[in-house]
Amino acid sequence: MQKNRSPTPTPQYISTCIDAQWFSDGRGVVTIHSDHTIQVCISPTNNFENFYTRRWVKNQSMMAGMVVPGTTSILLSCKNMPLQMYNLPLDSALNGNLPQSYETPSTYLPSATFTYNTTFRVHNEAFSPLFSIISHPFEQSRFYTGTNKARIDTFDMQHKDPVRTWEPRPKRRRGVGHVSALSTCKADPSVLYAGTSQHAVFHVDQRTKDMDYMVSCSNGVAQILQSDNANYLYLIPKRFCDDNQTIKVWDLRKDDFVAKLHLPMTKSSNKELKMKNSKCSMNSLHGLLVGSPFDSSYIYKWDKIVVETGGVNAYSEEQNFPTDIIHYQDKFDLQDENLYTRIIETNPKNNHMAFICCTEKYRTGYKSVLKDKEIIGGKFTRSQPQRSIFFQF
Repeated sequence: MQKNRSPTPTPQYISTCIDAQWFSDGRGVVTIHSDHTIQVCISPTNNFENFYTRRWVKNQSMMAGMVVPGTTSILLSCKNMPLQMYNLPLDSALNGNLPQSYETPSTYLPSATFTYNTTFRVHNEAFSPLFSIISHPFEQSRFYTGTNKARIDTFDMQHKDPVRTWEPRPKRRRGVGHVSALSTCKADPSVLYAGTSQHAVFHVDQRTKDMDYMVSCSNGVAQILQSDNANYLYLIPKRFCDDNQTIKVWDLRKDDFVAKLHLPMTKSSNKELKMKNSKCSMNSLHGLLVGSPFDSSYIYKWDKIVVETGGVNAYSEEQNFPTDIIHYQDKFDLQDENLYTRIIETNPKNNHMAFICCTEKYRTGYKSVLKDKEIIGGKFTRSQPQRSIFFQF
């Protein structure tokens, strides 16, 4: 007699927040999710006690995005598609004309208003995806994009073709991956810093054609943050795990690493957790804010004076550990005890407010279940829906 076997567990799809960006006036946040949705939270009064939520669905997988400064438009890079601009219909909400319901059902994103000629790969007849997009710090009509093989393009909002392109030398191009992080220099806007998904960090002087290799980071770079005095770069790794708990600090004057910021772990920390592509915030008032990938609902904070001195705290023996640890679960009475901070984004008009996107423990692996003396194997994921919080410091 043949026994009935239980079905193999099927993978559970988990929606993750890819990116979160504020509007330039600080009255709303745009979030891009892996389930092909874009969500906007708007508060015309800027207090965010009551806010209006709008959600759109895109029929392609989104890789990166950028809110166009001074507008309600957004640039989106989708898989196998060129870079496109979309206008989010939010003018009435920004003017204070909120609907009776603070949350509307999902609708499809309107048609693109402009398309840019990004790199087209002839061998497979597909467009190269853009993994990072940032705006020019002063010229709002210009922006930069990063794609495969560490290529950087600069575009004008009103022109389809790139204005200029930088690529590393052929010997540096192999094995560097794609440009996963871009940052402009605060002291000199003509200088760019680019971090790749593999190990390389590049220096780009827009007045020349050179793209110089700076340093290697073994775990790749997810984000490049710069101190306000423009002396230090804080390289956020693409992955935090039990064997990688540091943020490296690069001194631009010495061209060398000067410190490592250590993320503390307690006895209750989850060492199996691997947080990828987390987004941190450099706050001009509160310093560096990093979400803890190990402990529940924690934010690590390095004060501004520590950030401006390259991560060294003159008042503490443990100089590279956070100067403060914020536990926001108690303040918001969250029921879930396994929330981990994935994204922190500071309001550009209010340094005391930040948008926090948190998620439960995320783990992927192979699970074996012993049932009726038979081993049933299957890939599994476990997570709870993400939660968004407007946090007041």
